[in-house]
This record gives sequence, structure tokens and C-alpha cells, in this order.
Amino acid sequence: MVRHVLAAALLLAIGGTSGSATGALNSNGWTALGRDRLGSADQLGAIQAADRALQMDANNVRAIELRGELVRSQFGLVAALIWFERGLQVDPDNVSLLEEYGATLGEAGRYRDMLRVARRIISLDSRNSRAFYMQAVLAARAGDYALAKRILPLAGDAFNEIPGPMLLDAICEYELGNYNRSVDKLQRLVSMQPDNLTVRTLLAQAMYRAGNALDALDIIRPIAERGDADSYSLMLAARAFEASDQRDRAGGAIDDSMQSAIRPVMAFAEQVTLTGAAAEARRSPDDARVVVPYIRALMVTGNLDEAFAEAARLQAANMGVADAHLLVGDVEVSRGRLTEAVVAFEQARAISFDEPVMLRLVDALSRSGDGVRAGRTLAEYLAFNPTSLAALRIAGYRALDAGDWNQATTILERVRARIGYNDYILLANLARAYSGAGRHDIAVAEAAMAYRIAPANIMVTHVYGQVLLQSGKRPKAAVELLEKAAIMMPDNAEVAGELVRAKVVLRKSR
Repeated sequence: MVRHVLAAALLLAIGGTSGSATGALNSNGWTALGRDRLGSADQLGAIQAADRALQMDANNVRAIELRGELVRSQFGLVAALIWFERGLQVDPDNVSLLEEYGATLGEAGRYRDMLRVARRIISLDSRNSRAFYMQAVLAARAGDYALAKRILPLAGDAFNEIPGPMLLDAICEYELGNYNRSVDKLQRLVSMQPDNLTVRTLLAQAMYRAGNALDALDIIRPIAERGDADSYSLMLAARAFEASDQRDRAGGAIDDSMQSAIRPVMAFAEQVTLTGAAAEARRSPDDARVVVPYIRALMVTGNLDEAFAEAARLQAANMGVADAHLLVGDVEVSRGRLTEAVVAFEQARAISFDEPVMLRLVDALSRSGDGVRAGRTLAEYLAFNPTSLAALRIAGYRALDAGDWNQATTILERVRARIGYNDYILLANLARAYSGAGRHDIAVAEAAMAYRIAPANIMVTHVYGQVLLQSGKRPKAAVELLEKAAIMMPDNAEVAGELVRAKVVLRKSR
């Protein structure tokens, strides 16, 4: 609040002559105030300021640019492109607008268009860091990591010290086999972004490949122990246990990775004690940076009512901040109050419909039994964010559950085109989809690939036996796989029934 008052006073001196601070602002003043509000995470206030700026001057390029950035967060990538294009109609050579436009094109998967914009930027500003970064991203996307490494230094030392370029550099080092260098870069990035689960997982992966299994285990274990751990993190934990001579503990991690369920999103566990967090919160009760860890600590220790009271107080003081509503929703989910959680997540969505909001909202709607609304929410998100891997996975698995085999194969193939052939859960689900569509040869090949990667995985074993049974080929192999699955899941009636049918088919084939 103090920052907003100071900013308003400053902007009054810039753009006004008399009256209240905001009442005297011109279009540029409202734009600057919007930037200040956005910097304070007050997205709703920033939206209101940007709209006011555009009401006063519809051709204010800086206001158009701000509105585009806000729309990107509020609705999605594709929706934001319209705003940046509108700004470029007013000022075609505006480098700042071109930077935002190019970056958004890349995130939306329009890489050729991004390259065209990057080249345009360089023609206007031959040393532009973001343009060179765009070109490096494009090279990495094409699998030419050596070229990406050669381009990155052109962006400049200062630019390459911010998280995005640092992550790209670490990925290039990893893909080029320089695992220790990748570890060094990722460790620095984790120190900057301690709650970034993707970076932590990449660090554990790089450590494992560098031969540091125990260090990898220290990094990946907190992620693998979470309720929303993905199958890759679980398998990485299992391999780290095995490599560090803890094979008895590896089995549990492998077993936990057996299902392809989309799990609810959770915040990373705060590295503070409840006592320490409470003391910090008492000293600074209005500082979200210390109150949020306290609320998370309360949730971890089961003090859900107290956590809700703190979260609701924070929400009331920050109604324009999406994360404040998300926090309330997270607590309500933990309390088993899904209807109330959906309300909070919808409040967050009205401000910023980004991936964390989408994942929480779709999960809460699905768990509360409103599958139709969950599907509509997911479709709306994908319409504006067509490259979101998380959204594509969910859409593919929902299509599987609905028996829409062709839709499932189309969506899951889009995921594979992005991440490659090493995700055994994805391969197993592609096998299910192709089998359901009657394309049995492809289904068997997909299941076989998944089984080669993870022969101890229950889901993979079951699916491989299942698709072999449905194909009518290799009945002996189908029986053996389903027998193995039955041992892993002795109480599963579906597996037991399939094993009986497979044995009948085998007897008839002799």
C-alpha cells in the first residue's frame, strides 16, 4: 500500500496538476501506476490502471504493451498476441513491443514467427539480448544444443544471469553430456528459485547422470514424497536409491510411480519449523513473504482451521492478488471443502488464468464431481495456451477415460512430439489409446517400448499384457505379463479377469 501511495504521488507530479492523485493522472501516468501495481502482484489493480490508460489514449503503445502482458496472464498466450499486434500497428518499430510479441509467439509454439520477429529486432537493435535468446531457444527446440550454446553469449553476460537463459544454458550443457557443468548452473538457479520443482528435478537428474547418486537423492526425495509427485520424479528417486545401495527403498518409489493419474498440485514444502514461521508472522503480520510460509507450515502440521483463518485474512487484504485466492483454495482442499475451494480458485482465475490456477481448478472440479465444468475449463485454457504440456496431458487422459480413442491419440502424440520417447507412462497410455482405436500393432509397439524402460512398473506391465490380449497375437506373452501384473496387484479384479481370458485364448491357440 505504501508503494502505491508513493507511486501515485510521483505520477501526479509527472502527469497531473490538481485533484486526487489518481484523478489527475494522464494516460502515461495510469500506465506507470499499472506497472507499479503489477510489480506488487496486484494484477487486478494493474488491469484497472491499464484499462484507464487506454480509455484516455487508445494508441498509447506502453499501455497497449502492459495490457498485452496482463492479458497473457489473465487469459493466455494466444489472447495476448492480439494486443501486441495492435500495438505494432501503431508503432511497427517498437523494440519493447517486438520483444514481448516474439517471446509470446515462442511460448505459443509459433517458432518460425518468433524467428522472424527476432531477426526484425536485431535489424533495429543489433545487440538486443532477448532477440539472441529467442534464437538460442529455437536452436535448442530443434535439438541443436551446440548452436544454442554458441548463440547464448551474444545475449550478454548480464542477461545470461537471469533465470530463463540460465536454465537454457544448463539444459544445453546436459544435452551435450557436460553433466557437472549442468549441475553447477542448476545449483545456482535453485538458490535463486528454491520453490521451482522443475529446476530441482533437472538438478537431481543432472547429479544422477554425473554419478552423484546421493546428492541426487537429497534433491529429488522431497519432490518424490509429495502427493503430486510425477512418475519421472518417482522413478528418478528409485534409481538414486539403487545407485546408492538402498535397493530395499527403491521398490517403494517404483511402486508409487505405477499410475498415470493427474495428481493435485501442491506447494513446495516450506523449509521452516512451525515455531520459527509463527514468530516471523507475528513480527510482520502483513508481509505475505513471511505469512505464506507460516500458513504452509500450519497445513503440513494439520492445523487447518488456523491455516484457513490466516489465509482468509491475507486474501481479504489482497483481493487483487491471484496467489492470495490460490492459498485459500489450497487450504480448503486440505480441509475437504471442495466447493469452497472452487470458489477461491475461480476468484484467482478471474485475475490470472495461468497453469497453476488451471491445474488446481480442474482438479477441484473433477474431485467434486463436476466433470463437465472441469472439461470446459481445460478446453478454455488450451484454446489460449495450446503448448501447455500439463494441459495436454490432462486432456489426453480425460479423452482416454471417456473412450475417445482418436482424440486421445492425437493429443498424446502432441505431448510425445514435445518430450520424446522416454516417458513410459505416456507410452503406456498411447498404447491404451491405439488399442482402443483398434490399431493393435501400434499399440503393442508402444507398450513394448514402455516395458523396456520400466519393466517393474505395475501399470506398464498391465497395459502391455492388456494390449497383447486385445491384439490376439502372442497369447503366451500376454498370459505371462498378466500373471506378473496379478502378482503385483493380487486384489485387482480387472487384471484377474483379463488373465482368465488370456489363458482361454492361449489354450485355443494350441
